Amino acid sequence: TMLSHHGLKRSKKRKSNNVTSNSKLKKIYNISATQEIESYKIKTEPEFKIHSGVHEYDVKRLSGVFVVKPCSFENRGLLTKKSSTGVMKSSKTEEERPPKKLSTSVVGYKSQKTNLNSHGKCSPHVDDTNPIQRISTHHSITKYIMKEDQNMSTISKKCREFLNLVHQAIKMQKIFSIGNSRRAFSPIRKALKARGWVEKCSAEVLVEEDTHTKTSEIINRLLKECNANFIWVINSVDFGSIRDGTIVSRFPKSNHFTTKVGLCSFLDEFHWFYEPNISKAVAPRTFKIVTEEDIDNFIKEFGLTACVALLKIIVNQVTTAESDHFFRNGKVPVSVVDFANAQCSEYIQHRQHDDIDRQESPPTTAKDWTDFLTWFSRLAHEDEKFQTTTYPMIQALYTMSKITLKNIEPYWPLFEVEGWKNLWVVKPAAEFCGRGVKVMRNLEDIICNVEAATDFRMGRHIVQKYIERPLLIYNTKFDIRQWFLVTSVYPLTIWFYKECYLRFSSQPFSLVNLHESIHLTNNAIQRNYSNNRHRDPKLPQENMWHSSKFQDYLNEIGETDKWKTVILPGMKQGIVGAVLASQDDMIDRTNSFELYGADFLLGIDYIPILLEINMGPAMHASTKVTGDICKRGLEDVIKVVLDRKHNWRADTGKFEILYRQEMGPKQHHVGLDLMVSGSKIIPEKRNSLFRKP
Repeated sequence: TMLSHHGLKRSKKRKSNNVTSNSKLKKIYNISATQEIESYKIKTEPEFKIHSGVHEYDVKRLSGVFVVKPCSFENRGLLTKKSSTGVMKSSKTEEERPPKKLSTSVVGYKSQKTNLNSHGKCSPHVDDTNPIQRISTHHSITKYIMKEDQNMSTISKKCREFLNLVHQAIKMQKIFSIGNSRRAFSPIRKALKARGWVEKCSAEVLVEEDTHTKTSEIINRLLKECNANFIWVINSVDFGSIRDGTIVSRFPKSNHFTTKVGLCSFLDEFHWFYEPNISKAVAPRTFKIVTEEDIDNFIKEFGLTACVALLKIIVNQVTTAESDHFFRNGKVPVSVVDFANAQCSEYIQHRQHDDIDRQESPPTTAKDWTDFLTWFSRLAHEDEKFQTTTYPMIQALYTMSKITLKNIEPYWPLFEVEGWKNLWVVKPAAEFCGRGVKVMRNLEDIICNVEAATDFRMGRHIVQKYIERPLLIYNTKFDIRQWFLVTSVYPLTIWFYKECYLRFSSQPFSLVNLHESIHLTNNAIQRNYSNNRHRDPKLPQENMWHSSKFQDYLNEIGETDKWKTVILPGMKQGIVGAVLASQDDMIDRTNSFELYGADFLLGIDYIPILLEINMGPAMHASTKVTGDICKRGLEDVIKVVLDRKHNWRADTGKFEILYRQEMGPKQHHVGLDLMVSGSKIIPEKRNSLFRKP
């Protein structure tokens, strides 16, 4: 079969002729007949063959030395057949064989290197990379051939063991396949091979990978007609071509909560899935831009957020005893505070449903909003001040603003951490690794950025409220990457990884400078910038901390209990809430699982805020921290997916069960459709006209 794969087909008659012709061209000597090797004939014979009983060697006299070439190397490990003379003969002659590069990793040939020396007592030179050996004296030929026969016997034993492993894997259905980026998922390969699995490489991998060996090619030939029983998906997969029994690291239609637009849609419906102490998704206000109406809704939210921010500025300035300086010799009219209070009060009445029976107030014009946003921008971003105001008026403004903020807080998510600069994050919906993400403060810039790439057929961008008061470590922003594993959709089963890691920015935090190196903590972004030389030396050079290091930091600042009482439960509840909200949109598959990476930001109150969930998180060793945790994490995935499948008591590593849904008895489908029918109601006066006399 392997000869046919290379196109080597011969008739028996022609093969016999080759053996005969070769036998006539070269005399054959047996290695056991040592006296013949020492004889005068070998010393004078220009070209001959030596058969050791196991292998055959070509020997030529060239420039005073003997050139010894094992025939099996030239055949590249192809099968040979025994001729009638008892000598191993190849199926192709030397002249007919095409020149091919020999792979030492395939043959497994290893010989001890020694230096070539003209002294008689020195060992012959042996080259590891070239099977053709030049031996200075005919006395050393016998020793060399005997040594090579021992190597060949070892190789034959390894080959038999290797073939048995492959056939056993086929029998036990233990064939796995990993997409491209095999290096990043090498722990998966090692874990599977340790359990007796054999890898089937795709043609693209064999072409692109530099580290593959001839062994991979041989395995692929043996597994050519076999389907993979375990597939680790990197990018996408065609489930229509995969058998139901195949284990796949992806669910069908897996772009539910992993896209920015999808997560935004599901979080809007989260209130239907809230369970105390089990699911509670805390996330920034997010708007998907799909239609003109979506842009109009965001503009209203932007203006209302500016009103709340202005009231926060008033309360903060008066509380810090800077009111004399803040309300003197400025240009901003005090009337903007009244405008902000009025808009917030109207919003509160709307949320409390008090606006149903009351008379509607005159609508606010576009010019009123434009003037207000202009004054707010100068006040919040340009350090402008209010016009000179009396002290009683300042106190009245402070009291009114404080009451309004207290009333609006229950209806304003993340009230404490949103700040008062009215900053927003614009994210392309289809990008990842922080590409195209911008922090912006001006409404016109946001609208222009969104409209430039929106065709109103799908959400190309989302706009998310920026968290202006995050928890900082040594005045530097960070976020948390947390893994979780979903092994079933119905009933929903979620596993939580006990370890996570922090990703730091390379620059000190600032709300004035909105550069990505300050506000985006993705490693793909931060690796493009050098660490600020003025930042705290206690921060890691690679901008990553293990979760254990973070817990040590909390212990140092006297907040030891925050990890177990606030941060950890908050991340768990956020993950369960996000997955529950999107469960109806997910497609279950018995032999599918999927690993996700959730990104959390901690507010000043230590509450985790869910930013996004990534499908197929990066698992390569980009830093020392990820090098350790990613390796263990991938190995633990195999423990959960494979080991626990056969033994429910098996070790699951650092994964712990987070949520297992209790499902009621499955309803039997009886083929009936629910239908609501009705008839038109005719008013009493009209009904009398249709009465029969």
